[in-house]
Amino acid sequence: MRNRNHRRLDPAEAMRPYKVLLPIAGRSEAEVLLPLAEALVRERRGQLVILHVVAVPEGHSLSEAAAEASRSREALDRFLTERNQTTAQVRTVVRVAREVWEGIWETVEQEEVDLLLLGWRTEAMQETAVEAMINERLAAPPCDVVVVRPGAALTGPEGWQTVHRVLLAVRGGPHAGLALRVANALAEATEATITLLHVTGQAPRDAEERIFASFAPALRGLERLTRSVTTVGEVSQAIIEESGGHHV
Repeated sequence: MRNRNHRRLDPAEAMRPYKVLLPIAGRSEAEVLLPLAEALVRERRGQLVILHVVAVPEGHSLSEAAAEASRSREALDRFLTERNQTTAQVRTVVRVAREVWEGIWETVEQEEVDLLLLGWRTEAMQETAVEAMINERLAAPPCDVVVVRPGAALTGPEGWQTVHRVLLAVRGGPHAGLALRVANALAEATEATITLLHVTGQAPRDAEERIFASFAPALRGLERLTRSVTTVGEVSQAIIEESGGHHV
């Protein structure tokens, strides 16, 4: 996850709806990511923009992609109509650009996006809007960024309904609030429970008291938080050990 560079909002920005942007390459990626995108939008009562970028290589006119852009827009609209499960405010956008990343960042700025949701290409999900999470603007993005790296279960027929237990590893820092919101939205959508994991190099009891004091306002809103684990050790190993009993 990446957080935008925060600044004070003016009244007009504060009044506009929360907006999530979901770039997709095709139907298979949409089927995996759309439920999470909708959950994030519902949690903030916002709007979802689904984006498909038609990339046109150098040496070709952007106008050459007009027909493909039209077909993509029709395919997106048809997919949403057939799915008939959308409970959030959804709009589709098809953009023609030299590169997919270029089209994504242009849309982020024009739509005043608050959160960008991206799929990570894996064996389980081989068709994604971006081939790799390599782009210089990811170091300091203009909006929050959430990347989903799905396993086989999420790309299967039951998708997110296989999620019953969510593991949320926290240590403070600028991304903690965003992580809490994403975990809560997902748990609400799937009726899952949340385990809060904190790995520390200090006495577990002292560390647990400090983490709960730091996140007290946000944690009070996590109704599906049912378990808290504070452990001493190496972070990656602790996450691997605890993740065995969780689905996300």
